[in-house]
Amino acid sequence: MWTLVPLGNPGTEYAATRHNMGRLLLQRWMEDRGLAPKAAKRFPSGSLYPLTDRLQALVPSTYMNLSGEACAQADGAGIYARRMVLLYDDKDLPLGLGRFRLDGSDGGHNGLKSVFHHLGTEKIARLRLGIGPRPGWDRIAWAPARVR
Repeated sequence: MWTLVPLGNPGTEYAATRHNMGRLLLQRWMEDRGLAPKAAKRFPSGSLYPLTDRLQALVPSTYMNLSGEACAQADGAGIYARRMVLLYDDKDLPLGLGRFRLDGSDGGHNGLKSVFHHLGTEKIARLRLGIGPRPGWDRIAWAPARVR
C-alpha cells in the first residue's frame, strides 16, 4: 500500500492557494474518479483516506510547517515512511511542472523539514509541484490556483 501525503494548510482561507497545490492535486484526482472523501482512520494530526486497493492518502490537519506530526503518527501505526509519497508546492518550478525524487534535502521547504525531522529520514519519495516563481510574492497569500 502506498500513501500519498499532500502538504498544505487547513482552512478556507488557504484552500485554493498555490501553497496548497498538493491538496489541490489530490482533491482533483479524487473528483475525477468520483471518490468522496471519507476518513478510514483518524490521527490527532491527520486523517487517512482510502483511494484504491493499493493507494491511500494521509491528509495532515495541521499547518504545513507541522506536517511531520501526522506522518510520525501514521508511521507509528504501521504506515511507513518508505511507502509515503509527499505532494508539495515548489516555487522554483514553473506552474504545472512536476518533479519526482526518491530522497534528498528539504530545499528550504518547511513542510519537508517537519516531515524529515519527525520521521528521522530524508529518504521519502516526493513529488514537487511547480507553482511558478513570482518576484516579491507571498506564496500563502498568492492568488488562488485553478487546477483543471
